Amino acid sequence: MHNTILAPAVLLAAWTSVLLWGPSLFALIVIVLTGTARSQYEGRPPSIESGVRKTGTWIRYDTARLLDAPVIFYVLSFALAMTHRASDFDSYVAWCYALLRIAYSLSWITRATDPIRIVLFFTSAGLQQVLMIRCLLDVLAM
Repeated sequence: MHNTILAPAVLLAAWTSVLLWGPSLFALIVIVLTGTARSQYEGRPPSIESGVRKTGTWIRYDTARLLDAPVIFYVLSFALAMTHRASDFDSYVAWCYALLRIAYSLSWITRATDPIRIVLFFTSAGLQQVLMIRCLLDVLAM
């Protein structure tokens, strides 16, 4: 059972890679295939780019959110896998957490409302706390 606890961590890591580097890789492929580069100011207005308006709001998904909490999840998953104490319950919680984090990141890309994001965030945070308590109990009980 200890190997299946790593599957949700691998899924979340793969999703993180796609979301972080996918748009840049897609843009690079388009440039290589078409031979044209995008305009310098296509995504951001020049006034924000040059620093004139420092309080501008970026209309873009903040990828830092994708990396904060999952790092803790990766550590918990690896700790449970290394101690061979991961149960079916731990695996279930890990899968739920990984899928909720993917849904949370998709909510920033799509037109999801703030209440949906809040529910996704706090539900995934609660599942992470359950997994952390289980990990602490298992690791400290050694």
